[in-house]
Amino acid sequence: MKNEIGTKTDYSIESLIENAINIITTDYYNYKDMDIDQAVNEITDSCVPIYYWDIAQYMAHNFELIHIEPTDNQPIYQAVQSELYEQINKGLNDFVQSDKFKNMVD
Repeated sequence: MKNEIGTKTDYSIESLIENAINIITTDYYNYKDMDIDQAVNEITDSCVPIYYWDIAQYMAHNFELIHIEPTDNQPIYQAVQSELYEQINKGLNDFVQSDKFKNMVD
């Protein structure tokens, strides 16, 4: 969701998952030649925020992300990106396992 000047206002993890689902449903034919797991991973990767500002906004709006413990010398931003990747990937995998997706691709 964007405000009147076109900046992003919805920093929920659910919106990232919904965006990934929207990509696979509208652009499925761009991915039909690859394995579904590969397509899910590519779409998930494209939906993970990469800019520090966006990652900080997701942390500010999703309190469960604040408590992530980085591993070794990993920067907190990378740890949050990894967690977002996992959550988007899980949501997208759940969708592609659903009857709605199976009916769409048959």
